[in-house]
Amino acid sequence: MKPWYESKTLWFNALAIVALVIPNLIEALGKTFPGVELINVWGAFALAVVNIVLRFVTNEPLKK
Repeated sequence: MKPWYESKTLWFNALAIVALVIPNLIEALGKTFPGVELINVWGAFALAVVNIVLRFVTNEPLKK
């Protein structure tokens, strides 16, 4: 088993959460970019696809 901090899936999900929060902060700061509300939709879609891919390419369980 590998330590939790070596999990690619964990770090990708953490990065995806950050990537989904940033557009909301930008929108709240003045709606600088048109269409920023669609970033959440595409971000969620990309997160789901990458999670499926990572599930198939990784098979080592995590240490507690």
